[in-house]
Amino acid sequence: ADGAGIAAGLLGYGAALERHGVYAAAEAAYRTVMDVRPDEACVTLHTARAARKAGRREEALALYRRASEQAGGQRHMALLVRIGEALISGLVNSGTDPQSITVTNRRPERGEELRERYGVRDLTDNRQAAEDADVVFLCVKPYMILDAVAEISPAVEENDIATVLVSMAAGVPLGAMEGAVIAGSPVVRVMHNTPMVVGRGMNAHAVGRFVTPEW
Repeated sequence: ADGAGIAAGLLGYGAALERHGVYAAAEAAYRTVMDVRPDEACVTLHTARAARKAGRREEALALYRRASEQAGGQRHMALLVRIGEALISGLVNSGTDPQSITVTNRRPERGEELRERYGVRDLTDNRQAAEDADVVFLCVKPYMILDAVAEISPAVEENDIATVLVSMAAGVPLGAMEGAVIAGSPVVRVMHNTPMVVGRGMNAHAVGRFVTPEW
């Protein structure tokens, strides 16, 4: 197999080890990939996450800083997708690294379709997608929002950074979402319009109590 294939296989192996709680071995697999792809932020981020879960907090923080430098300050985003393909398309077309975007969907085949079309990472587990994400876009229908927020709350609590939750659903107030997630989490509501599909939309937004000026 070629180098790219081996690296992809090791990344998949590391992810499988993480799912089974074998974090030290997952970190070792990711570090093998880092040896041959030392400048890729997404690989460094995987390694940092595994190191944190293995209890190596100081090493994990150093790796998080390295990943941020490699990405040029670009944030890692998770999109819980039902209606968010237009957002994915807009982010990728505007120059966002597709590998900094993780999408989730209940149907694995839909996730595979988005991965093949845009080059993003795909998962079916919302909580896993939210791990170490700087921003989580909640692109689900309004009746699903609070359940989605509650589902990812444990991951948000464990993250070393303040993960911002961005809801694109109508009718769900900020207070309700703040009550469903770990206390102190920054929450934003965004209302978009149809022209966003062609990159010409306008968005109105409202911020919750814990959103800081840099956001």
